[in-house]
Amino acid sequence: MSTRVLSAATLPVVLEDVLVIDGTGAKPKPHQSIVIEDGKIARIVAAPRVADPPAGAQVIHLSGQTVMPGIINSHGHLGLTKGAQGSADDFTVENIASQLSQYERYGITTIMSLGVNRDLLYQVREEQEKGRSAAPPS
Repeated sequence: MSTRVLSAATLPVVLEDVLVIDGTGAKPKPHQSIVIEDGKIARIVAAPRVADPPAGAQVIHLSGQTVMPGIINSHGHLGLTKGAQGSADDFTVENIASQLSQYERYGITTIMSLGVNRDLLYQVREEQEKGRSAAPPS
């Protein structure tokens, strides 16, 4: 499984020939194309190709891939475990960053971390809000 997260961009993007799960409970729709303008979905076309893509659009062919809304984890304990172990020693920027990356690969875009959060988690969130990673370069 591959997860791609698109950030808001000024140039239009067209995702062609994808399976769309729209999150409404409707059946998945195969061979759709999604036009994204100003970082938002402008339209979904019921065809594997867009006949009239916006000028300058980046067209990405994604046959066999799925596009769906991000999943929300509404009860997590971010940074408190490492593997199958749990310890206060695991509460590090590196471990939090590793877990956030894993969540992203699974399609989870929002996490509510509950329980014993300490200042470190709030520092990581502040760095994310500024568009920076709190994790040291690897």
